[in-house]
Order: sequence, then structure tokens, then C-alpha cells
Amino acid sequence: MPIRNLFNYWTSKIFTPDGLARKQYRAFMSLLKKDKKAHELMAHLEDIFYRQVAVDLTQVTGKYNDLSQVVSDIIDDIQIIAGSGMEELRLYFKKLDTYARYLFDAEPPDISPPWTLSLKSKEATDLALSGGKASNLSKIYQGLEFPIPRGFVITTRAFNAFFDENHLRHEINRLLSDLDMTSPNAVHQAADSIKALIDSASMPLFIVQEIKNQLKSIWPESEKAMTFAVRSSAVGEDSTLSFAGQYQSILNCKVEDIAIAYKAVVASKYSHQALFYRINCGLSDTETQMAVLVIEMVAAAASGVVYTADPIEPGRNRIVIHSVKGAGEALVDGRAVSEKNYISKDKISIVSGKENYTIAPPDRKETKALLSDENADFIAGYALALEQFFQTPQDIEWCLDKDGQFFLLQSRPLQTAAIEASRPLDCRFESIANPVLVSGGDIACHGIGSGPVFHLNTRAVVSEIPKGCVLVAANASPDLVRVLDQVAAVVTLRGSSAGHFASVAREFGVPVLVNIPDVFAALPPSTIVTVDTHNRTIYEGHVPEMLESPCARIRPIVNSPFMRRMSYVMSFVSPLSLTDPEADNFNPGGCRSLHDIIRFCHETALKKMFHLSDKRWLKTGGTQKLEINIPMKFNVLDVGGGIVDDAKKQKTIGLKEIASIPMAAVLKGLQHPDIQWGEFSHFNWAEHDRIVMNGGIISPDNAMFNSYAVLAGNYANMNLKFGYHFVLVDAVCGPGVDEGQIRFRFSGGGADADQRLLRADFLVGILTRLEFDVHRKMDLVDAVFVSRETAETLFHLDMLGRLLGATRLMDMYLKTQDQVEPFVEDFFKGRYHFAGDA
Repeated sequence: MPIRNLFNYWTSKIFTPDGLARKQYRAFMSLLKKDKKAHELMAHLEDIFYRQVAVDLTQVTGKYNDLSQVVSDIIDDIQIIAGSGMEELRLYFKKLDTYARYLFDAEPPDISPPWTLSLKSKEATDLALSGGKASNLSKIYQGLEFPIPRGFVITTRAFNAFFDENHLRHEINRLLSDLDMTSPNAVHQAADSIKALIDSASMPLFIVQEIKNQLKSIWPESEKAMTFAVRSSAVGEDSTLSFAGQYQSILNCKVEDIAIAYKAVVASKYSHQALFYRINCGLSDTETQMAVLVIEMVAAAASGVVYTADPIEPGRNRIVIHSVKGAGEALVDGRAVSEKNYISKDKISIVSGKENYTIAPPDRKETKALLSDENADFIAGYALALEQFFQTPQDIEWCLDKDGQFFLLQSRPLQTAAIEASRPLDCRFESIANPVLVSGGDIACHGIGSGPVFHLNTRAVVSEIPKGCVLVAANASPDLVRVLDQVAAVVTLRGSSAGHFASVAREFGVPVLVNIPDVFAALPPSTIVTVDTHNRTIYEGHVPEMLESPCARIRPIVNSPFMRRMSYVMSFVSPLSLTDPEADNFNPGGCRSLHDIIRFCHETALKKMFHLSDKRWLKTGGTQKLEINIPMKFNVLDVGGGIVDDAKKQKTIGLKEIASIPMAAVLKGLQHPDIQWGEFSHFNWAEHDRIVMNGGIISPDNAMFNSYAVLAGNYANMNLKFGYHFVLVDAVCGPGVDEGQIRFRFSGGGADADQRLLRADFLVGILTRLEFDVHRKMDLVDAVFVSRETAETLFHLDMLGRLLGATRLMDMYLKTQDQVEPFVEDFFKGRYHFAGDA
């Protein structure tokens, strides 16, 4: 930390302690909200990646940008909460963020010339300039001198310039980023909105002039009455993906209408069917820039499609020719029934050169076949030559004019199978006879798993979890990450699809259902069950038809540019290596992903705030004395909304002046009428003895021995002094808090070690029954409770107050292990005083 910042930090601690506490509280509340938002964004990205959800890349880019900003803001907050020592965290974040953005940050679109190219131009073979269809036609002409119609291409740079001149990109990206591919209406509406934007845009004059120049150069003035075909030629079209029928072609277009036809073809890039195809094939919008092909119309007497491999029976060594009379539109859009010719590849003479452009005109007699055997062999010879030229089976469009002149209209790689892997799976099951044990909950990770139920509670440890079980736990704790590779499914009483555990579960592909009420009772131990998270249902027994379904396994990642990019980006987003807060690597230097940074900041913030009221500088001033009808000395520090406005300047306040919702709940429990306080005073004798034994002289009334609380309207951090033991309670709940949290720590005592351990057993028993996530080391008990319901959090705070009142001398009362469980039972029956059993 720079010297100036160190000076500011330490002077603020010395001279404005209450001001610093307020800053820390505000930063803490801000961090909690941003932590939740970060997990929601991360869960969205993980859902896209691991479930292969079809979205446009703009949505991923937007979600990542939002996540990056939220993580940056979280780092700002933790620097306020923790003070020094967090500077290197920012450096690690910048490094990870730079790596992740590498594949998002595309080069700016090129809007420079050439804006048009003749198909006879060498440059026209460039896929990036001419797109798939035009590039292939140009290659055929350049490499084989085969007959193609005269024409030119309006390049992808013209497309970029058209968008740039009309400022279309920003609004189109916004529409794409909000696109819900599961809603046909949403896709149609987005397509219509983008079409309207393009229709209302103006053609740049420099592109219009380039089109005129190409027309003048290729066609003499005498031919200007001719008509043209204006066809799509997007990058990626007619390559490994065909985009067959996805884009619009404008036929019989007049010279004066070419500019209008150009915009119609460009708009078809965003038709609802083209959007669905592109996005489901995993291509981004920028990877499919649109070039537009302009070729002269051929008055076709016959036309058709030729496949150099049989797409129905790929093993047959033959060429298949489909032909129809006239133009081929009716054939390619499925309206016409074609004649078929099958020609063995072994009998074909490959065409070379340009001497055989003309064949016998197609027979017009209705009783004769459209193509003679000689004509079919002729077309097959061209097809086989194209297959050898492109080194892969081809899907070729052709036509013959009335004079028998042969033309190639397009050639593209033959798609022998649909891309089934990218389609969403239908995971509905009919007529399942097995009884339903659970229905509902929230999906944290999709899938199906089956096995015997295993309850994870305080009597079981993680290492005892059997392989292949369905794990039932109170909370979806990050501690469970280590067993994800050995469980069939996980079901929890509480949890979130945006939590640390859920994120890693999606990475492992382990089915997880969370927020299942009474799950321990609904799923008894050792019961064989089948968990179907797709339909949020748990069945008794194995359900073979479900387990054998593709829905039971995460599908392999489609090998698309989109998924390859997502795989790279997610490697810097979601892996979680910081699972153990006590591990040596739980520090900024151990962060290997944004998930690690979020986890580290959240845990560090809770630890810092958990000990906030124990800082000695809080005891020097800025606090108010709280007087309540229990024998405790209590000072409070209000950091915003914890004390009613009218009492903010009073030195002494009472219970009615407490505005902090969680603090009031704890005090309500402490003052329960069945707790017998008597004359017992909660004086910190351990601290007093330490001072006396060292020769100090200090009064038991010294503020050092008081209990303290840092309060806000929806937050309380309490350091409670109970004789020889201490208690820390950190709680947040109330308006504006999406997820209430309670953190509790209890340790120490005046009795011997065995009795302190018995009291720890008692506390664990109570807290477990109250559904806390409990951890203990010797007599130190740590517990966490999380709930989305404010009323539930307040009830647990009330019960915590009662527990503190009942436990104040429990280490003196408990003598043997067999007393623990009866005392726990008595507590839940309303007994809060145990002196009579001592």
C-alpha cells in the first residue's frame, strides 16, 4: 500500500473509529449484494456452457462484462473492509480478466475497399471477402474454368460499411443479447425489429456507385434489360455448415432494384429461421458477415441438385442427380418432386477443361425422361471433378438453358447428417410406475442420478460419504465439492443455483436439487431413489428407462467455434480451487478464476465483519450504553439505522431504542421469561484474572469487560462476554436483504476440558436441530444458518438468544455424556434453566 494510503488508513482508525466502522458496514452490505449478483451471472454463463444452451454470443459477452464489473466492485468493497493486504488481489483480477476477454474482443470490422469484386477476380476467392457461395464459384472458375453465370459479389466489407454508415450494430447487438431462443415469439419479434432497422437504412452512395461500375464493366449497355439473381453469400455459408434455405434470394431482379434486393438479402441474415440455425450451430453474428452475390439470371429449361455421395445411403459408391423442369426453386424449397438418376462413380468420366459446356437440350416430351443417360453422365462428370477439386463430397446446384448450355450455380460440402447434438433434449418421461417421494425444489444442475440415500449431518463426516450415493444435506456447502466425483446426485434442504457448490456441480455434471422442505424425512437413509432434476422429481427405486436416457448424462460439448470460445472463457470464470478457508493457498495469490476471487472476498469479508465488534478501537468512544433487564454490560455502535433517530445522541438507551432487526431478535430471545438470570453477572473473569495475575489493578466495571455490538437496520455484529467464555454473532436480515445469514461462534468456559466438550456437544445438538451448518474443533463451535425468508431468520435469532441464556453455565451443569441428549430434548420443550440437574 502506498505511504499516503497507509497514512489515511491508520489515521482513520485512530481518529474516526465509528466512521470507519460505518464505511466497513456499507462496504460489507454492498459486497453481499454483489456476491449474489456475481453468482447469478456466473450461473447463467455456466448454464449456457454446460447445458449447451443456444444463445447469441452477444448475450455471453454482455453477461461476462457484467460479471467482470461486479467482481471489480467486490474487490473495491473488500479493500474497504479488510484494509491493507488486498492490493495484489486487483492485479490477479486484471490478469484473469485480460485472459478471459482475449476471445471476446474481436477486431474492429473492416469497412475499407474493395466493396465489390468480379467473380473472375483473384480476390473473389477470398472467403473472408466474398463469403461461401461467391468464393466457391470464383474458385471453380479460377481453378477449373467450369461454366458459371457472369456476376460479381458485394463484399463483407460493404456489409460492414453499410452497418457502420447507418449505426446499426449497437441496436442489433442489444436485440441479440436479449434474445430468448426458447420462445418462438421472441425470436420472431427480434427478427422483425432487425428487419425494420435494415429496411429503413440508406445504402451508402459509395457502394451504390461500385455496383454501377461492376454492371457497366461486366455487361454491355445492350444487355441492361436483363435480370439478375441476388443471392446470399455469408461467411460460413456453403462451408462445413450449409445454411441451406436460411437466407433469402431475390430472383429476376431488375438493375434498378439491386440495391433494394441487397438490403432484403442482408435482412434475411436475421430472419427467425436464420437466427435459430446460426445460434444452434454455435456461430456468432460477426463470424457470419454477409456478402451478396449478383449473377445474371439463366432461363433454365432444366435444373437440379447433384450429390457426389448418397446422403440417404452414404455407403453406396454413387452420385445422385435430382432434376426438375425449369428453375430449381421449387425443388430446393420442397414444392416439387424431382426425377432421380443414380450413377456409379466407377463408370464416370471426369470432365476437365471447358470444351464440354453444351450438351443435348433436355427432352421436352412428357413421355421421356428429363435427362438422358448421356446427359446424366455428363453432369456426374462435372460433379466428380468438383468433389476432387474441393477434396470432399459436394452438394451442387446446376441448370441447363434452352440451348443445352450447362451452368454451375453453387457447390458446397455435402452435409450427410443433421447436427442433432446441438438440439435441446426432450427430457419428459411418460408412465413412470415408481412412487414419487419428492416433487419440487430448485434445479442447481440438470441430470438424472440414482443410488442409496446418505444423510450428511453432524454425526457423519464427508470422508464417510459412500460412492454412488444420493447425498442429502442441510446446505449446499462448498465443502462438498470434494465428493462431487463420487456421488450420483445431491439433494439439499437449502441452497441456491447461484452458489459456489452449484457452480462446481454444473462443471462436474452432477444432478443437484436444492430447497426441498423436510428432505431428511422424505428420503430416509439407505432408500434407493432416482433423482430427475429436469422435472424436479425424486422417485423411489431405480428407474431404468430414465437412467438409460441421454438426459441422464451431460451431452458432449458441440465442437463449434462458440463452444470452443466458451470453453476457453469459462476456464477463467468458474473453476473453484479455493474450497478450504483454512488452507495455505486461501489468499489472493491462490486465485485462479473469477470464482476464486468471489469466494475469497466473500469469506474474508465475513471473517473481518465477524470480529468487527472485538476491535479494541471500538471500545474507545462513539458507543452508547444499552440497559436491558438482564445482568449484562452492553455497549453498541450504530453504523446506520441501528438506533432509532430520536435516541442517537443519548448516552444510554433501552430495548425500545433498538432499531436493528437482527439485534432486536437476539435480545428478545435473551429476555425470554423462562430464562432464569437471577443475580448472575456476565463479568469476564478470564480477562480480569489475566490482568490481576500480571500485577494490574483494574475495576470489574471497566468498559473492557463489556459486551459490544455494531448495529445497522438490517445488520448486527455482536461480541458477547459470558464469564469465562465468549460468543460472536453476526447476522444480516430484513428489508433489502435477499438472503438472511447468521454466523455464530462459541468457545471457552470456566469448567475443565471434559465439561467444556460436553457443552460443545449440547450446542451442536441444538444448532443441528435448528438446521445450522455446524463445525467444531474441541470446544470451539462455529455455525452458519442461511435462509431466504426473513421470518425464519428472525426465529433462529430468537432461538439463539434463548440458547445463550440457557447455556451460560452449561459447562458446570453437564457432568456425563448421557446428559447431553436429554438436555437437548428439554431445550426444545421450553426448558432454559438446568441448575437443578447439576
